[in-house]
Amino acid sequence: QQLDRHLRVLSTGAAHDSNGRIAISGYRTVSGTRSMAVWMLTSNGALDTAGFSGGTLTLDRGVAGAQDQALAIYAANGIDIIAGTLSDFIVAGSVQDSGQVSVGAAIVVHPNGTLNFDSSGNSAFATGPYTGARYTRTTIGAPAATCNSELTSIAFKTTNIGIARTYVGGNLNCPDDSSHWTYAASLDSSRMLDPAFGNSGSGYAYFAFESTLGVKRSFATAIGIDPFERAIVAGYVRDESTLVPIAMGAAMLNTAGFLDNNFAGVGYRSIIWPGSAGASARALRMQRNGKILLAGRVVTDSIGDFALARVNLDGSSDTAYGDPMWNGIGRTYHFFIENQYADAGAAATAFMYGERVVLAGYTQDPRPGLTENTYAGAMRIEGDLILGDSFGIYLDGRLPTP
Repeated sequence: QQLDRHLRVLSTGAAHDSNGRIAISGYRTVSGTRSMAVWMLTSNGALDTAGFSGGTLTLDRGVAGAQDQALAIYAANGIDIIAGTLSDFIVAGSVQDSGQVSVGAAIVVHPNGTLNFDSSGNSAFATGPYTGARYTRTTIGAPAATCNSELTSIAFKTTNIGIARTYVGGNLNCPDDSSHWTYAASLDSSRMLDPAFGNSGSGYAYFAFESTLGVKRSFATAIGIDPFERAIVAGYVRDESTLVPIAMGAAMLNTAGFLDNNFAGVGYRSIIWPGSAGASARALRMQRNGKILLAGRVVTDSIGDFALARVNLDGSSDTAYGDPMWNGIGRTYHFFIENQYADAGAAATAFMYGERVVLAGYTQDPRPGLTENTYAGAMRIEGDLILGDSFGIYLDGRLPTP
């Protein structure tokens, strides 16, 4: 489905509600101004022009030259589904005025395509340049350096009476001291920053996935909640000399917002795949057995594969899940196009149903003369960790060659 015909449109996340509709987040650029946007599709893939703000909601702050972007969307299920109503959506990303630093932002969107309000008519978030927006801004260093921040992921823990805990994860880029940190924030029941989380009532905590790999930077791409309501943040470590992701990263923060030393002894871990040319985690799912499943990409011989790694709550690798060729770290899965080994982009999302895992991302055509062709791609991993042989068509509509 082609969603929009404006100058530049990018989709960055997707979620579905209790009525089977699909919400897609991203941004759209008009006359040099970039705004967050949400598109709503019906269950058959058509724009929901009747039930959702004409099918598209543009969060235009009215600031010329703004460079806003949405990076993730999440359906706030819980009590909404039990009550038989549709879910709100929380959209996360960043907002930036021309020439200014970017600020992490989260917005609550009602299922009908309006910004959400409570029963008293108050916006779901208390502050922001447009109604319904809540921002986090932080400084780091001594003297304090102004940092660009962005939110890249959202996680909820729900009960039969509603949302019990909300975490958002993201990144801080501090140009004054060339630092790049991952961070997590906790939102209270009013979806405000929770003063009981993090340092000095800030509501957030920042950290890195590593401290011994030299000049490296951490990037957060996903966040989850474990059975004890601790925040699990996943992402990757990048080598700044080559700008290549070299390791998956994972960290655990306790409910007070501090690194939990029960995880890998220090609260974080870099997961290096031995013999690989690089690795990154792009998605995270908590399994019913309490284990952490990381999905992403591992590169060998300049070719990328989809990858899965399973981590125990103490931060160790679940070697019973991993492949011996990777010393039990995890498993990799190849894409083939007409029997040729194809480069696969990082698995941008992962979801589970039963014991199956579905990964989605992209793959590049390896055939001579066709290497500029890139396709959306997905794979299904069965409970026994092998590819599902009944699953497979390229998402551009072509049947794959066996």
